[in-house]
Amino acid sequence: MKQSIGSTFVINFIVIFIVVMFAFLLGIMSYMKGFKVNSYIGNAIENNEGYNALATKEINRVLNGLGYKIDGTGASGCPVKKGARAINKGQNYRYCVYEYAKKNGYIKYGVITYISVDVPVVAQTISLPVYSETDRIYEFGSGT
Repeated sequence: MKQSIGSTFVINFIVIFIVVMFAFLLGIMSYMKGFKVNSYIGNAIENNEGYNALATKEINRVLNGLGYKIDGTGASGCPVKKGARAINKGQNYRYCVYEYAKKNGYIKYGVITYISVDVPVVAQTISLPVYSETDRIYEFGSGT
């Protein structure tokens, strides 16, 4: 009788371990997708030398191709980050772009994207923010 109880405990332990590991891996993969989207937005801003109409067009094209969730609220839900407000207005996707460090001849941008996680038990969607910053974008010919 001791043997059957012991083997049931081991099987339950293995099943719980496998479920936890799969949940952990799915979380990592979702977070990785968030950083991938941040990277694409940052590259669009850097390639177009700032957040302008060309960068917005490229960002919308890339987000549409990646299957990023369309959200009508846009930048209205963007928090204040490092004392700056979001500079992007009226878009179809929920991401936030911040302009920092407009000094010493360069500008730096911060980007927040959101990972949407559907929780099946409570039937709600949780949005987790992912933040990254671009490299310095130098402004030549301004100033001296």
